[in-house]
Amino acid sequence: MKNKKPNLSKQSIETVTSKQSKQMTTSKGNQLKFLKNSFWYKIDNLGYEGAAEFIASEILKLSNISNFVEYHLCEIKYHERTFHGCKSKDFLKDRRDTQIISVARLHEKFSSTDLDTALKKKSTRDQIDYLVNFVTDITGLQNFGVYLTKILELDTLILNDDRHFNNICILENGGFFSLCPVFDNGGAFLSDTKYDYPLEKNSYGLIHDVKAKPFSTDFDAQLQACHALYGSH
Repeated sequence: MKNKKPNLSKQSIETVTSKQSKQMTTSKGNQLKFLKNSFWYKIDNLGYEGAAEFIASEILKLSNISNFVEYHLCEIKYHERTFHGCKSKDFLKDRRDTQIISVARLHEKFSSTDLDTALKKKSTRDQIDYLVNFVTDITGLQNFGVYLTKILELDTLILNDDRHFNNICILENGGFFSLCPVFDNGGAFLSDTKYDYPLEKNSYGLIHDVKAKPFSTDFDAQLQACHALYGSH
């Protein structure tokens, strides 16, 4: 049986108002994000982030990762203007009293220093080992190392240059923790055409300029460290 190809032509058109808007800050700039009728909408800001989210989730459908956020292309009308972007279901809607916690915030809450300071001057492998051990000690999640490895394997495949410590997250409900769905892959596929990867340049040449996050600027260095610690997944 042939795999069903994604239909790129079916895009919904959504209208949102300023009362529904919440401006989010990412490591690469500001991106308008809206919550409406249990869906999150994100407006493209630097290039084709929405398309990158969509293609990344289509790839994940064919992977061994089942816990991820599915994104759909859409057009968003805001202040009488129409923008390209994407939408995704609010995965916390049906999880009453569940909150999402980034590893950066988790470290800030249970440590006397921020995560960046704690990792400073450590090797890539030692940074990963430190973070996984910290999260495991606080949450009891014994498979966090495998989870992190899968995320970094995905980032290497799709060249996601925006995997920071605020979009590596866990879920908490009444003191019990669980792994968060993989989300926020909009920095993949050289989507930042405004600054880093302009369309007028040779895309194949720009591939070599893509820098990884969050432990090293080298995708392979991060993967080698993860594979040595937790195996290939």
